[in-house]
Amino acid sequence: MLSIFDEYPIHQTSEPVDHPASSDPNVYERFYFSFFEKSGTAAVGLTVTLHPNRGLVDAALGVTTGKCYESLMISDVLGSERESIRCGPLRLEFLEPMRHLKIIVEGHPDFSAAIDFRATSPAITEERVVRSRQRRVVQDRTRYAQCGVVDGTVSGPAGVIVMDDQSWTAVRDHSWGIWDGPKAHSADVKPASPSFFWLIGSVGSTAVQAVTHAEADGTPYGEYAAMCPLLSPAVDAVGAGTGQSPGGVKILDISYVQDTNHVKTAELAISGSDRDRVVVLESLCVIHPHSIGYSHPEWRSGTVPDQLPSIRRFSGDLGEFDLSDPQHRRALQGVAIKCEGVTGYGVIDQFSR
Repeated sequence: MLSIFDEYPIHQTSEPVDHPASSDPNVYERFYFSFFEKSGTAAVGLTVTLHPNRGLVDAALGVTTGKCYESLMISDVLGSERESIRCGPLRLEFLEPMRHLKIIVEGHPDFSAAIDFRATSPAITEERVVRSRQRRVVQDRTRYAQCGVVDGTVSGPAGVIVMDDQSWTAVRDHSWGIWDGPKAHSADVKPASPSFFWLIGSVGSTAVQAVTHAEADGTPYGEYAAMCPLLSPAVDAVGAGTGQSPGGVKILDISYVQDTNHVKTAELAISGSDRDRVVVLESLCVIHPHSIGYSHPEWRSGTVPDQLPSIRRFSGDLGEFDLSDPQHRRALQGVAIKCEGVTGYGVIDQFSR
């Protein structure tokens, strides 16, 4: 069906722009946000995912204070509107694409939010990742990431959290393509999930992004790193003027909290167009992936509930989890980033066996 975006000369097929190029049910588009207080005392995370071939949009908002989190998880019918994305009581607005986005939650008895994300870095684009298994595509996606600042409030069962651009750090990413679910095929009788290490953040006047992947058998793929200057009148948010310098990444050293997959410190070597840099990461806070729906035992993005909209609340306490259990092997953390005597902040998302 036509939308106002069909007025723009951006068509890549003979279909309207909102028509998926593939009928694969695992076609998706996801927006991810992570905000955390630099002291490590609180964090807010959000995923909003569109599943056009399922007619579904879902979202997971998580608020973490200390070791506890409260979450709001929503599934709804995917509408045709793309100027903003609506999912039950949650709305994502694109006020200035790739520069200013707004998250609103209203009309829910327990949660409300008004959050502004403003980009401070260009959209750092990773190389496209294409993976196949058992003669089928299990991943074909493009992703970009941005650093930013955040202002706003979130009210929920944990109280009112006020975020500001001085004491909080903000990052986000946006990805789209095909992403198969775990155990989605009869041949998936062994663990098939890849391991990965993903970083986005900024230090001084530079944004840094790095990612490594390995298949379940250890075969590496999709390694990528980039550094680029933060936004300024001379630096564009997207395109040739971003100053993005692609390179490689190598994990030199990493230490974990005992019996967990939580990083204490890590040391990365990132290569660029001019020279190599060594980046040291130090953990500031842990954000449990369940809080934003990742690997949640009772809620899964892309699953169509019996009734829509479906709005559910969850809570958790890291102190009550067996963090050595495989279901808790994924780790989201706010980190300090140190490079050449300067300290900045960012987020890591990683999973290892």
